[in-house]
Amino acid sequence: MTTMTTNQASGNGFTVDAKSIKIGGTLLAVGGFVFLGGAAVLSYALFDAVSKWVNELEQPPSAYAMNTWTQAKAATAAGVRAWLEQQEQQMGKVPQQQQRKQPATLRV
Repeated sequence: MTTMTTNQASGNGFTVDAKSIKIGGTLLAVGGFVFLGGAAVLSYALFDAVSKWVNELEQPPSAYAMNTWTQAKAATAAGVRAWLEQQEQQMGKVPQQQQRKQPATLRV
């Protein structure tokens, strides 16, 4: 008789091939290291491409952000001014509300 590399749980017939478990775990570990290596190479390539792109820009990204922020503030101020002017015009055109009559009180 040959010795098998399986472990059997007590009485239920569930068997595990220990050799397959070891091979699977090893392959999983190797695959994880290959994945990490690929992720490192990809990260380096992306970082290098972005840094070259930033160096080729006419202005640094912070200057673009500052210009856009200035434009947004100016647009917001213009919108607020236009809204306030419209509200003032509407208030001038609307007749003043008549005073409400007091509801009749019930006398007992």
